[in-house]
Amino acid sequence: AGGGAGGPGAALVGRTIGHYVIEALLGQGGTGSVWRARRSDGRYEGRVAVKLLHLSLLGRDGAVRFEREGAILARLRHPNIAQLMDAGVTPDGQPYLVLELVEGEPIDAYCDARSLGLEPRLALFADVLAAVEQAHSQLVIHRDIKPGNILVGADGRVKLLDFGIARLLQDGDDAQTLTVDARPALTPQYAAPEQVQAAPVSTATDVYALGVLLFRLLGGRHPTCADDASSAEALRATLETEPLRLSRAMTPGAGADAAAVLQVAQRRGSTPARLRRLLQGDLDTIVAKALRKNPAERYATVGALADDLRRHRAHEPIGARPDSLGYVAAKFLRRHRGWVAATGVLVLAIAAGVAGTVTQAQRAEAQARRAEQQAAQAQRERDRAQHDLVAAEATEEFMTFLLSSAADKPFTISELLLRGETLARRQFAGDPALRARLMLSMAGLTSELDEQDRSLALMREAQAAAASTDDRELQ
Repeated sequence: AGGGAGGPGAALVGRTIGHYVIEALLGQGGTGSVWRARRSDGRYEGRVAVKLLHLSLLGRDGAVRFEREGAILARLRHPNIAQLMDAGVTPDGQPYLVLELVEGEPIDAYCDARSLGLEPRLALFADVLAAVEQAHSQLVIHRDIKPGNILVGADGRVKLLDFGIARLLQDGDDAQTLTVDARPALTPQYAAPEQVQAAPVSTATDVYALGVLLFRLLGGRHPTCADDASSAEALRATLETEPLRLSRAMTPGAGADAAAVLQVAQRRGSTPARLRRLLQGDLDTIVAKALRKNPAERYATVGALADDLRRHRAHEPIGARPDSLGYVAAKFLRRHRGWVAATGVLVLAIAAGVAGTVTQAQRAEAQARRAEQQAAQAQRERDRAQHDLVAAEATEEFMTFLLSSAADKPFTISELLLRGETLARRQFAGDPALRARLMLSMAGLTSELDEQDRSLALMREAQAAAASTDDRELQ
């Protein structure tokens, strides 16, 4: 192992560390190497993962930091976090941790190999969020969330690994000591801007890495740099490049050619156009919020991110965007499509019934209105007939009186009509309609006597009398 367990080498295979025999190298990172091992004392059969700290980190604080990692992991209990099983120090001063051995694939490779759609990918990501949220509840920030630290087993269970660079949130001399002289350990493609700038980290730091991971799981690429970018390019992009909108990852020309976009869509069991539609809206908004360069603008907690994704999957309004009436209504309809469809049929049936009832009522009202109009017309006709009868009787009485008054003295017709004009004006002064009728009758008789000027004057007088009445026939 090149002078110790710090480097991979055949010399370490077969070596006993604690109660475990090293079998093979599983991987190595910035803080140590991980080996597959088996129990050596026969107490039980099984495989474990043994993590050894690089000897180059064993200074005044190196061993302390490594021991603290063991203490951190020991208090984390979650089905999606690889469990710490044992810890110790070898006779030559080599600290080690014995961890649950997780045999699986990195989460992105697992999803792509099975061409999983968005929903199963989001379901796996929800398990990752649950594990990180549990760590945060114990005041632990992971600080190195990436596909290689998230394995999915053959049973589909997610396991979050490697809290080797985890940091306690709590303040205090002990916690401060753990960060003094500590070498920056991060993965450039998943580091948050504050990590790149060596600024204080927080739960928002893990939120950013989760945003990058979610972008890769759904969009198949990195949000700010090319997949083949160097570490320096990735770090610079983290600080200077605004993250690509998630749905634009499915647009050829936005940093990927048509063939690459098609391959990403196929690995998600979709087409570029359909996948782009699925990524638009909520997922665009959620990922963009997680990837804000300013930590204060990201989701305040992993739980808030998890809640928005849960709401999206349940077709409920998410918290990362303003609630408009149209947006909430659309989500309600999508969430209750079956209920809305059934209710829609019922509503249509009720509406049809109501429409029929209203139509019948309108018809009945129209008929009643016509009946009322007919009744009113009939009443008007009765009134007119009655009025005509009264007028005829009054005219007859008037003429009879006029003729009888001249029985004892001879009058010409012209003189008799002149006498009638004077009598009509005096006797029917309060009944302009009857006076108008009488004047019209006398105007006709006068016209037959060839007294046209007098006839015209009577007609004008009748017209003036009729104007003050509501008798349309006279007007």
